[in-house]
Amino acid sequence: MPLLTISWDLNFNVTLWNKAATNTFGYTEKEALGKNCLELTVPKGLEKKAKSIFKELITQKGTTDNINETLTKSGKIIICHWHNTILENRDGETVGVISSVEDITEKENIRKEAIKNQRLLENAQKLSEVYFIDKIGRASCRERV
Repeated sequence: MPLLTISWDLNFNVTLWNKAATNTFGYTEKEALGKNCLELTVPKGLEKKAKSIFKELITQKGTTDNINETLTKSGKIIICHWHNTILENRDGETVGVISSVEDITEKENIRKEAIKNQRLLENAQKLSEVYFIDKIGRASCRERV
């Protein structure tokens, strides 16, 4: 499976959009190029938070990772792990960002279900311990009578 790759300029307009990005997000390369990422990938109501993240991102050096809800063309919200690398020119000035993106929606759903099941198991174990103690306690009381 090809690596989903998107590149952004300093205004977070798309400069590169590969086929894997099209397969995941639904926009063709032609539709995505030059568009701002807020229009393409940020769910309604999260634009302000996303702008803050983006502004912080371009002040950093090297690579950063973040996980957030991401919007597809069809309006579906998926969970993506963004691996961002700051792009610099020869003078060390930031000129953009390249992101490899992984749709982790299914993994995240499995993780949440596992946590839910772990909590249910822990509660069941606690209840069984209380029941066991209660049974032992009652048996001890009956024996004394």
